[in-house]
Amino acid sequence: MCFNLRFDKESFLQAVKGQTPYTFEENQLSFFQDLSRQTLQWRASFNGINSQLRAADIPYKWGYPRALIAEKDGHQSWLTSPSDTAAFQQSLGLTATQSAHHWDVANVAAFTLLRSTAPG
Repeated sequence: MCFNLRFDKESFLQAVKGQTPYTFEENQLSFFQDLSRQTLQWRASFNGINSQLRAADIPYKWGYPRALIAEKDGHQSWLTSPSDTAAFQQSLGLTATQSAHHWDVANVAAFTLLRSTAPG
């Protein structure tokens, strides 16, 4: 499926989130975002941190282009740089267990780096 506007794609994906698979003409359909192999590999490098977040019941989501965003007690933390890994985990009350060498630094450097922010 091709969308001309990013907004249309985001709206569609939000509308069908958690409601797949759909049946169309006797075929089961599921909808997923189109992500590059590098982005999927980059996300896989966070498996240890994701496990910590799930175990602590801390909600998280993926940011675009490459960010892990988690929220605890009204504070939103963004992880976008290998050097921020320990600070990200500490800001959420997690033990720093994953070091920066797990990151694909060459790919990360190509993106704008965001920093941890608190609302308000």
